[in-house]
Amino acid sequence: MAASEPNQRRVVITGLGIISSLGLGKEAFWESLRQGRSGLQEISHFDPSLTGSRLGGEVRGFEPKDFLAAAKVRRLDRVSQMAVAAARLAFEDAHFRCSFDGAGEVGVILGSGFSGLVSTEAFFRGLLDMGPSGANPMLFPNTVPNAPASQVAIEMGFKGPNATLSHKEVSGENAIVFACDLIRHGKADLLLGGAVDELSQILHFSYWKMGALSPHRRGGEEICCPFDLRRNGIILGEGAGVVVLEELSHALSRGASIYAEVAGWGMSGSPCRVSDYEEEGEGLARAMGLALKAGGLKAGEVQSINACANSSPGLDLMESRAIKRIRGEESSGIPVSAIKSMLGEFNSCGGLRIVASALSLAHQWIPPTIHYQVADPACDLDWIPNVGRSGDLENVLINGSSNGGSHISILLRRVQV
Repeated sequence: MAASEPNQRRVVITGLGIISSLGLGKEAFWESLRQGRSGLQEISHFDPSLTGSRLGGEVRGFEPKDFLAAAKVRRLDRVSQMAVAAARLAFEDAHFRCSFDGAGEVGVILGSGFSGLVSTEAFFRGLLDMGPSGANPMLFPNTVPNAPASQVAIEMGFKGPNATLSHKEVSGENAIVFACDLIRHGKADLLLGGAVDELSQILHFSYWKMGALSPHRRGGEEICCPFDLRRNGIILGEGAGVVVLEELSHALSRGASIYAEVAGWGMSGSPCRVSDYEEEGEGLARAMGLALKAGGLKAGEVQSINACANSSPGLDLMESRAIKRIRGEESSGIPVSAIKSMLGEFNSCGGLRIVASALSLAHQWIPPTIHYQVADPACDLDWIPNVGRSGDLENVLINGSSNGGSHISILLRRVQV
């Protein structure tokens, strides 16, 4: 499936909101990307000693009271607090006031894999330990996955389309695409799109038991090193990345600064087991090809790729093969950046990766893939190892892929009016 029709309305990004392990707000986030600074540290929010993995991409220094009144801080759980904070930052970055005349028409489309998991655990723990009288009713509204999107709308007074998409590691990318599709088809002029997720003890333990976390074999090094021969599993992260999406003429009419245009996207699926990645890269290559076709580009015109690689052996190899399918002999010449080396992996990482790509176009600079030391002969492309680089960028292709065979690719480009 691809997004491309003659005379469709064009969608642009005009605001960025970031709550991440690499910093709060676009300036701190971008500086960390430029420096190749890792957000992966020893977990402090809970005790990870039940597992053999101790690292996580935790959001640190986040003060909900900077974005919410005290009474609302007590009512919202942490994942909703991060979503509201990122939404406020994005809206402010787009130079809107929450009280502007069209606020009621704004909608919120968020992706999330495990929103509400912490609140759900706490709610049922009270119920099991103390019976009905021990179940905290204040927790219950936060147990549903769509709570963050709803809380953003409530807090900011938005009455437009409101939806939550949960689709494993491509939750954020799918939310952005759905929001863009609504704008293209005239269902809205202005939407907030993005994603949010929270790292928790039960999630960390579950991934460990499934053998997905680094190091997945005893005695290995715990590290997030996409495309490196030493890669041995993911490190979990968390955070919120939200963008303001506008129809182009709407943005131009108010004199908005535009980071990038969402020029097209492609989606595809692969028949593989629910816990596996498709091996040969055919499905992701098909999504990439559809995104390029939708944006009117040939494979040789792609100038940078924001990779979905997460340091798991299967996904990184599959993405390498997919890029080679698209670019052929030209594959070695395209810069490929895997910022999950700094953020870790979480189901809503796509929101922050969209933000990073928009900033990359704005600053004409490509972030590095850090922790890259030992080349894998099967992954022999230009991974921008450890140090980023400047470039004359007109476009960035953002890849997303989840185990179970879901693929998505989104093309961002500099605006041509």
